[in-house]
Amino acid sequence: MVADTLKNMTPFANMQFSNWNAQGREFGVFMVKSAWDILPDGSVSQSMEQEPFVFSDMPFGAINQSAVRYASDLVPFKPATDVILNATSFAPGGRDMPEWEARVELWDTDTDVCQIDKRLVVRGPCAWKKSWGAWVLSDPEPIAQLDLRYEHAFGGAVQVGEDADGAPVFEAFPYNTVGTGFIKETGNAPIPAPQITGPGQAPKDPLDQLPPMGLGPVPAAWLPRLPLGGTYDAEWEANVWPSWPADYDFAFHNSASNGMTCVIPAGHGLRLRLTHMHPVRPEWVITVPDPGLVAHLLMRDGTRVAQALRTDTVYLDIAADRLDDPRVFLVSRVVFDPGAVDTIVLNRKGSHTPPMVAPPHPDEVARTPAPDFDTQETAG
Repeated sequence: MVADTLKNMTPFANMQFSNWNAQGREFGVFMVKSAWDILPDGSVSQSMEQEPFVFSDMPFGAINQSAVRYASDLVPFKPATDVILNATSFAPGGRDMPEWEARVELWDTDTDVCQIDKRLVVRGPCAWKKSWGAWVLSDPEPIAQLDLRYEHAFGGAVQVGEDADGAPVFEAFPYNTVGTGFIKETGNAPIPAPQITGPGQAPKDPLDQLPPMGLGPVPAAWLPRLPLGGTYDAEWEANVWPSWPADYDFAFHNSASNGMTCVIPAGHGLRLRLTHMHPVRPEWVITVPDPGLVAHLLMRDGTRVAQALRTDTVYLDIAADRLDDPRVFLVSRVVFDPGAVDTIVLNRKGSHTPPMVAPPHPDEVARTPAPDFDTQETAG
């Protein structure tokens, strides 16, 4: 169930749909996506060409063999704000270097509180090599830039055998299945080492397992995100499907990497300082204001509510191949009681906008029991 009528008075993509909480009660979801051009001075302006929603994860290359470039927008609720970057790190001074640090800092511009401070160490290619019976990590080769993708962080998959049909069987590092450096045993061949680590996280030997470091989305099938989706066992299949399991957590839908989520209240803007992520700007400061959206909810009882939306996804598309048109995508979302709302009118906030209601949690508005799918299928 959703609102009967939806009116959009903005240029932004928007849609509504319904979902359920872990107790099997339905709530409505209204989301808006806006695209913004990053100007040379670090400010942003509304893009002439807006962006559609993305309804499934978009990888850089082959599915399950490359990192996710952009995670699906089609989620019901995020308890925190995801800050996700498709970015490249550039060596300081524009010259090839064996190693340097990249950094992301984010402030809430309304409170001037630093919400995110994440550092990455970037290295040129290097490998473990056997020398006189011992493993030695080679010096990194100097490089000028590196895409900050999970392929260059610790992880990967190795073949551990074959199945009954002779097909290869792989074991993957569950926190990053597409990375570099994950092995089960050593031989004599050189072993590539990850090029992106955290500060002080250089591996000590080839079998060391490191936390994967990145700025892109974490797929739903990776740890630590996977368990938050809940337990899907025989009990769930027999008695709960198609609803979420009882131990499902809305945090499952936050896909940002470790250290890249925060809480940005509705109506607040943000400021980012990116270190060594631009070829000629060692520190790139980008200011993203609140998109200024309000959803006017016309209730079935005749009352009206000015509903604030909270930005729960901030995506910076600023990799080397995007620097001719760097942009920020924002997804703002609010949940509502579908039994109470008749019409949603999306508009920009103005001087005559009444005081807005803070965005609720799904459990506060999930009132209607979920449809009985088995009954519906039989009736159909």
